[in-house]
Amino acid sequence: MAKSNKKFMVLSALGIIMVVDSHSWSVLPLFQGIIPYNSFFMPLFVFISGYFNKVDTGSDLLRHIKNRTVKLFAPYCLISFICFIFEMLLYPKLVFPIDIFDIAQSICRLFTDGSVVSIAFPLWFVPALLITDLIYSLISKYIDRKKHSLPILLFFIIIHLLSVYLARNGLIIDYSLLLSKACFFLVFMHAGSIYRDRLEDKMRRLNKPLLLVSLLLINIVRGIYLPDPYDVAFNDINFMCGFTSPYIVTPLISSLIGILFWLTMTDWIGKAFYDKRIISYTSDNTFWIMGFHILFFGFLNKALYLVNSIMPLKGFDAEQCTYNISYLWKEYDQFRFVYFIAGFCGSLLAKYLFDRIMNKVRSKSVEKNTCV
Repeated sequence: MAKSNKKFMVLSALGIIMVVDSHSWSVLPLFQGIIPYNSFFMPLFVFISGYFNKVDTGSDLLRHIKNRTVKLFAPYCLISFICFIFEMLLYPKLVFPIDIFDIAQSICRLFTDGSVVSIAFPLWFVPALLITDLIYSLISKYIDRKKHSLPILLFFIIIHLLSVYLARNGLIIDYSLLLSKACFFLVFMHAGSIYRDRLEDKMRRLNKPLLLVSLLLINIVRGIYLPDPYDVAFNDINFMCGFTSPYIVTPLISSLIGILFWLTMTDWIGKAFYDKRIISYTSDNTFWIMGFHILFFGFLNKALYLVNSIMPLKGFDAEQCTYNISYLWKEYDQFRFVYFIAGFCGSLLAKYLFDRIMNKVRSKSVEKNTCV
């Protein structure tokens, strides 16, 4: 099915490509050295969700909650279950022995850091996105967000800055993590809504090359004046930590610069990718790629482990390979691209095979009902 908003199709595909690239130690030339992925790409997904969130005072809130919960939580549970099965096969040292306490602890992680299966840890983002969307939709149902857009934005900026302040000072406990992440993300969801309602048409008239160069220069200057150039980025939002900049406003500015940069880039040159089926399929399956790419890194590591047992590979750590899900063989810098291809293409292949299986199951079910 052709998508009506192809700009955001390309933008979401680009975002998930960045996720895989960041976990394979950045092999793609996507300005990572100036605008690090970790300075904006999770807020980017929230921004995209906010752009498509059209709940207002006349909306059926319960229906929206039901639809969003099913759309986000169903694939989350399915992907987590599949990953757990393969995690037992690939990393038995990490999984076994299993007891009731381990199971209960994994379920509880749904309400804390958000990932219930280690090898699918990037899925931490799904519960955070869901709770952010539901809170934002609740606010939009009872407050006219178009009429009160600026006061709402100011409120979201305040709670965003508060969440960063509390995180920097170690004041966020496990069971406040989910709410803290929502406080961090709400401003970006509202920014997506503001962009759709007020800014999209106006920004089409901007000089895009000039804006892109300006944003790059701003981040270069910021990197010079911050204690460490990488302070423009932030890590581990799933645990609300990794904010190294001394300024609590840094994550907000960094995120908005990164979102605006890639939004402008997509608006400028994205048309070349509007009719590419691979881009559309990638955009349709961002959750599958997010959930499965680390698993396919593991499959690649297992293949390397077997090769190493026959012909020793320089710098390959066979012990790390058996229990460290984040292990990458880094002896040859170019091999990072192999990890990227394995994570990205493997995830899409898994989704394709899953769809084929489900289509056959549905066909047989229809045939059976027809015969009856």
